[in-house]
Amino acid sequence: MKKQIKLKLIIITISILLILILSILDYRRQESKNVQKNGEIQEEAEKEKMKKIGTPKMETEEVTLYNVKVIKATETELEVYFDGETMIFQGVFEEVIAQNSLADITYKGEKLQNVRVKSEKIYGKILSIKEEVIEIEGYGELVLDKNVRVFQSIGEIIELSMKELMVGYEGGEFYVAEGQVCGIAINTAYSNEHIRVLLKTDNFADIYHAEVILSVSCDFTITYGDIVEEHTAGEVLIIQNESPYFITNRMKITPASEAGEITIQSLHRAYGNPSYLGSLEIEKSEYGFLLINELPLEQYLYSVVPSEMPTSYSMEALKAQAICARSYAIRQMEGGNYEQYGAHVDDSIQFQVYNNMRKDNFSIQAVNETMGKVVVHENQVVTTFYYSTSGGHTSTDLVWGGSQGKEQPYLHAIMLNEQGVGVDLSNDGEFYGFIMNKEYPTYDMGEAWYRWSTVLSLANIATSVNANLGNRQAVNPDKILVLNEEGEYIQQEIETVGDILKVFVEKRKESGAAEVLIIVGTAHTIRVTSEYNIRALLAPNESEIIKNDETIGTGLSLLPSAYVWIEPVIEEEALTGYAIIGGGYGHGVGMSQNGAKNMAEAGFRCEEILKYFYKDVEIVNIYE
Repeated sequence: MKKQIKLKLIIITISILLILILSILDYRRQESKNVQKNGEIQEEAEKEKMKKIGTPKMETEEVTLYNVKVIKATETELEVYFDGETMIFQGVFEEVIAQNSLADITYKGEKLQNVRVKSEKIYGKILSIKEEVIEIEGYGELVLDKNVRVFQSIGEIIELSMKELMVGYEGGEFYVAEGQVCGIAINTAYSNEHIRVLLKTDNFADIYHAEVILSVSCDFTITYGDIVEEHTAGEVLIIQNESPYFITNRMKITPASEAGEITIQSLHRAYGNPSYLGSLEIEKSEYGFLLINELPLEQYLYSVVPSEMPTSYSMEALKAQAICARSYAIRQMEGGNYEQYGAHVDDSIQFQVYNNMRKDNFSIQAVNETMGKVVVHENQVVTTFYYSTSGGHTSTDLVWGGSQGKEQPYLHAIMLNEQGVGVDLSNDGEFYGFIMNKEYPTYDMGEAWYRWSTVLSLANIATSVNANLGNRQAVNPDKILVLNEEGEYIQQEIETVGDILKVFVEKRKESGAAEVLIIVGTAHTIRVTSEYNIRALLAPNESEIIKNDETIGTGLSLLPSAYVWIEPVIEEEALTGYAIIGGGYGHGVGMSQNGAKNMAEAGFRCEEILKYFYKDVEIVNIYE
């Protein structure tokens, strides 16, 4: 019995020991899992941290980073920003490193080898930006360091490209080392309140002036180099190459009164010698003088509105024009198209016509009553394209291949009637019925350019095509292709197509506008795309154009529009030319100015007009 009890005790003891051992092993396995999980969590946390703060790469050789932005510096730690990443270095720094300075840093692994601090800064307005040079008011032209960097420190620090800088900007810091600008800090938001306009010569023919003759309606100053001269109202200045005002390449004329006007007597516009508000900068170059008029954006619009739309139109149409012109100007100011000349835009149809017609009470009222208002799509000011007269149907910006690299959703193709919906006119039969109807009911129906016709002889076409071919191929080499012997259209520079054998529209947009034009010549056959190219090559320079109201126009350097039907003219069983029946005047994208006029007369308000022509947009005030 004792043996049995003893055996049972041994079994129970062994069982308890096994249970304890298993419990310990299970605890250790669970602990291991927890440690692994905690490690994974910690690793993920470190990864998240590293997304925000980088560390130097474990390089085996020395690495030098140029013009990094110093964010924070202590005796033992250096925090910098470079290429979208924050980096932290540990060490002991003998030199006091100022926060927000720039530096060249050399490191190996995580150890700093050398720090070269660049803390010298200058301040001033950006006057022009060229490929390797930036001009800063008061300092002249300065060479850009090959590793120049632009940092924006409004909220979160980000790095910008040089292309994102805006001429006229005054809120920047320019880091200078060894006479070169190595970094630019943007610490305040760009302002759209002033615009810089490059003034072209007579007939908007060129940007360079041989001489400048001017006077000012009030007392004024001339600034050149460090010199500021005071002059009296009415004094006539003649600026020539030998003038003493070019210590640097630029002089500036500033009226003492905001209402003072600078009249340029050596320049002619539709109303005579033009007068300008604001200041005038004259830059001397090897090609002649550049004239830049800087003035408040709203005052600029006073002279854009009457130059682009007759001020006899209804006020709601003029207000729609003012909002369009303001929106368009702001987009161009942000574009950097003329930064090498120190301007945002010029005063010609290449941008918006400015001061070709004198401002008046109506244009001033239209601008003042819409002050600051712009057209916005998805929180972005849009490029509000506009033109004179539609042929009854608008186009999307695909007539150019997409104005900004792709089709913009706010630029839609619609029939200009109460329904405002698109109609497919890409089929020749549908388009023919539409374009031949002089009274097709749309908002532009009563306008002279609603329908028009002209006849171009084969000789006229050959002259126009061959005269414009080289220029258009240079601008759009992929849009004027040449047929090769294998029957393929390829990019090829040619001087002439020879005599004209045949011209026809191969393809239309849904709006009816010609998309592809084929021109067959004795020397070459070409395939032309883009509405401007088509209009340029078929320019009716020497032909009369009969408008819808039976008036006649002549001497146009462009076909009025690309909404055209091309009909062969046969005389004595021989092709002698082509009759062209068209609709509208202009590219047909965005707002028809005459359509806006007629809508205003029908009771539409300016914002209703704009929301009709531009899809899914809002009208907001940039000054609020």
